[in-house]
Amino acid sequence: MAAKQFFRETASGIPVTLSGETAGWEIRFESCCRDGVEFLECELSATEPLPPPRLMISLSVPQREMQVKWHPLNELWEVHHNLPWWRDIFRTGLTQDAPVCCYLNLRGENQFCFALSDARRECRIATGLHENGRTIAELTLFSTPEPPLRRVSFSLRIDRRPLPLARLLAAVSNWYAAMPEYTPAPVPEAAEEPFYSTWYQYQKDVSQEELERELPLIAGAGMRSIILDDGWQCELAQQPGGEAAYANCGAWIPYPGKFPDLAAHVERFHRSGLRYLMWIALPFVGRNEKVIQERFRGKFLEVGSESGVLDPRYPEVREYLTDVCLRMVREWNLDGLKLDFIDQFRIDDGDPAAARGYAGCDPAGLPDAVDRLLSGIIAGVRALKPDILIEFRQHYNGPGMRKYGNIFRASDCAFDCIQNRVRIADIRLLAGETAVHSDMIAWSVDDSVESAALQVLNVLFAVPQISMRLQTLPADHMRMLKFWLGFWMEHRETLLHGVFLPEHPELGYPVLQASGKEECVIVVYEADRLIRIPAEGTTWLVNAGGAPGVAAELDAPAELRYFNVFGEPAGGVKAAAGPGRFAVPESGFAMIVPE
Repeated sequence: MAAKQFFRETASGIPVTLSGETAGWEIRFESCCRDGVEFLECELSATEPLPPPRLMISLSVPQREMQVKWHPLNELWEVHHNLPWWRDIFRTGLTQDAPVCCYLNLRGENQFCFALSDARRECRIATGLHENGRTIAELTLFSTPEPPLRRVSFSLRIDRRPLPLARLLAAVSNWYAAMPEYTPAPVPEAAEEPFYSTWYQYQKDVSQEELERELPLIAGAGMRSIILDDGWQCELAQQPGGEAAYANCGAWIPYPGKFPDLAAHVERFHRSGLRYLMWIALPFVGRNEKVIQERFRGKFLEVGSESGVLDPRYPEVREYLTDVCLRMVREWNLDGLKLDFIDQFRIDDGDPAAARGYAGCDPAGLPDAVDRLLSGIIAGVRALKPDILIEFRQHYNGPGMRKYGNIFRASDCAFDCIQNRVRIADIRLLAGETAVHSDMIAWSVDDSVESAALQVLNVLFAVPQISMRLQTLPADHMRMLKFWLGFWMEHRETLLHGVFLPEHPELGYPVLQASGKEECVIVVYEADRLIRIPAEGTTWLVNAGGAPGVAAELDAPAELRYFNVFGEPAGGVKAAAGPGRFAVPESGFAMIVPE
């Protein structure tokens, strides 16, 4: 059957085509404008339940002043570059980023931004430069099979106001947050205090005895929560060849040789003033958990050689996973859960439940089932602990996931301070008030203290997660870590809740800035980049450029007081308004007070 096309032109003259095999469906496809933002509204209705038709929304705008492209799925090697449309194709959904993309000029001003209201269903997006001199966007909806329904609607938000990136995406984030289906979870203060994580330093070779030796050092360094990551549930440290194994996932019982009394262990951390969170790979059942494998036979989305992915469309699967999470929190008195691999709840190469006519599934739609699963887990654990902490990892940190989690962590980038910084900035731009955490930071104990400090300085605009064996840290590294965690706590309100200004995503955000009521924190990550210092309030200028000295232009005469990597005084100078080069120590900072 030939696809039908529906054409509209927005108020600003953007041509839009909706196409698909829509037999049996009545289509309403309209355009409106509110407060300078355009909305394309689409509603499909049918007299009898039908599977939603595969639809494509196509639109294009002239390629004018569009040198930079931002969307949340970028990896570091892409760095928000403006790729051809046929190269930049990505998939979004409830557990995969957000259907948002915007084009900027080199001054950081928006030229064209679109966002799809349905951030739960899978959407495949191809967007970028076309050979005809236009920028195109093609959004394919209902690209995976869905059970029949009678009505479905969505809207496409188009914003062409010349706003800076942070303001532009804050408006998009607020638009999503105002939708009842995406109402964000509350964020306890505990989500915004420094964390310790076991992962990079211990991997699976973690134990109760070892962590309790670390305990006084964790507390003494200023961290307030610990995340016990993978390895607590199994004897095996690694597979042959060093690859991580998930063969022992599914039962979620502590391995007694490592954690003989987990509840008492958690209580020791509580007595020292630390909260305790634990990792769980929620979808996985490993091949070694044969009883659970058999219990849920035929109720997996995928089965691999090491583990299978449970299908949450089956009520008994949701009940089991919810009971596991409740048991963990209740029996061990946990303060939070790190729910990992949520993005594995997906359908790639065929739907086994669809092949059986969705027998036993309730609901039949996967996004709806994931919503029921996560909503049930969160409601249950909040009943036990109202301020429970729930961490999700990038890239399952889209608008829909704010409903369940209160912590979004940058995805794994061990030892890569630059990628950590880029990931943090990208997450923050759409995260609203949800707490954004760094990936766990680690460094070599053989490195200079100034170089080691760069790992911390690159994550100042997120909640730091530290993954170092503190018992093995050189004394000067520990002094550095304690100082900068203290600095972060002192300026936390500005760093996390001030007006956030990320500059040049296409260059990896070489400068990040946040302004509060009485202070501004600026961190420069590129040597010799000229930084503007405002005339009002105190400015804290952090030198994370890897070399001594910072170039800056003062809007007013000021006194500069220098501090080294340990926060110790290192001289100062009085300077007139205008440009200059200032002797800010490497991995240190300047306190700048206008006269």
